[in-house]
Amino acid sequence: MTDRSEDAASSAMRDTNNVAALIEEGELAMNRGDVDAAVSIARTACDIAPQNARAARALSGFLVVSGDRDGAIDQGERSVSLDPSNLEAFIHLGGLLASVGRYREAADYLSRWSELDGSGAIGHRILSTAYTCLGRTAEAVTAARHAVQRDPENAEYRINLASNLVARGRHGDAIAVLNEAEAKFPGDARIHRAASGIYDFLGGDKLHVALIEAERAVALDPNDEEAVRHLDNVRKRLGIVTSFGSIGTHLSRTARTERIRHPSTLFGKIGKRLSVIDALLRRDMQTKFVKSKLGYFWAVFEPISHLMTLGVLFAFFNESPPPVGDSLFLFYCTGLMPYLMFSHLSMEAMNTRAGAGSLLMLPGIRQTDIVAAKAVLNIVTETAVAIIVFAAFGAVGFDSWPHHILVIAGAIGLLWLFAIGLGLINFVLREFMHSWETWYGALVRLLYFASGIYYSPISMPEEAHRILIWNPVLQAVELFRSGFYRDYHPTWIHPAYLTIVMLVTLAAGLSLEQISRRRIERHR
Repeated sequence: MTDRSEDAASSAMRDTNNVAALIEEGELAMNRGDVDAAVSIARTACDIAPQNARAARALSGFLVVSGDRDGAIDQGERSVSLDPSNLEAFIHLGGLLASVGRYREAADYLSRWSELDGSGAIGHRILSTAYTCLGRTAEAVTAARHAVQRDPENAEYRINLASNLVARGRHGDAIAVLNEAEAKFPGDARIHRAASGIYDFLGGDKLHVALIEAERAVALDPNDEEAVRHLDNVRKRLGIVTSFGSIGTHLSRTARTERIRHPSTLFGKIGKRLSVIDALLRRDMQTKFVKSKLGYFWAVFEPISHLMTLGVLFAFFNESPPPVGDSLFLFYCTGLMPYLMFSHLSMEAMNTRAGAGSLLMLPGIRQTDIVAAKAVLNIVTETAVAIIVFAAFGAVGFDSWPHHILVIAGAIGLLWLFAIGLGLINFVLREFMHSWETWYGALVRLLYFASGIYYSPISMPEEAHRILIWNPVLQAVELFRSGFYRDYHPTWIHPAYLTIVMLVTLAAGLSLEQISRRRIERHR
């Protein structure tokens, strides 16, 4: 027995009416692991002073450890009734009642406790659980929010708030709470596991985000068996074969090992970036395409259906002859194809962070790597669409075979790089000005009608013509179109101007992304 224990025992034996000494002796017995002695001493204290709330509270705690929860609840109720101002006693009793499924009583006690001055976070946390089990989801959200407000440094309280928001059907608010938690507690696997569960529940195109979050959770805590099982389930829902392994884990491993595999030379750095981009590209292809056997078909068919629908509508309602060639439909499609590639890629590059926040947290992965992977997938898909569409035109008798392949390739290459640069600029602007996405969307819609898709600039008034030819998208569209028509050589096409605009835009996008990277990372 320690000196302190001996002093308390001596004091209790000399004066059994000294309740404080008895409670201290009981606590010391509990610390020694002598639960029965602690309970016996606390009962003696309660017998000596039946109106002493502290003795009742101590006995309740000792009875919990002994396994007598009913007795613990009785003593907890006595403690609260004897001292209604004791916040800790309220929390203790509420937690006990909740632990045995008496949620209504727990909520009753804790709701009264929460009205007292100085109510702490843990009581609100328990109260939110009681309300959740009672189906009172609105009150559960309020209690969970109070817990976060009183202890903002507790990540579990934020996860609990997100869970209660999900129960209310407020999935967007739940994700926002988890995003804030991720920024405040980077590296907490529980946050990513919770986010993955929400995206998994939403299903559809959110499943690939659920996969990213699940892989991040497992990478942070590989010993969490429940998180590992969840990851396997998400991968199965996406149709990803287990033998491919975890893409997120592969990306992380790639980022960690490429420094060793490639020397710190220019070619080594290029090799490292290409390896990361390759892993990201394969991840995009798996998450977007392999979830169904029709995945590749739909990826190509969707833009084709867009082209066909718009082309047929405009060809049907416009009976005038095409500005170039014999087919109005072919004229429209030669304008729509490069424009759609540009708009899709620039928008995807701008919104990269929204769907890849967790990937950006993996070591060695940059914003530019993700944009590059998306750009490669974009050009491959758009090329497949072009081949299918123009082959279909040729099959029905149109002269759709391009006459200048190199001109077409040059136009697409310049517009593709311009879209990447503009997308990176938009990404940075969106980080500093959240409304920029709306403004850029309006600009893209304006370009739909200002890029020569449905007309030739030669047919426009001189004043409009002088303005329109400065539009780099129109320049690319007309250059692309000139590759299809043998005798179409418009004088307003200036490849040198388009090249300069592309180089300036790409350099500006890469520079802005590099300059703003540290600030953006601090706000993740």
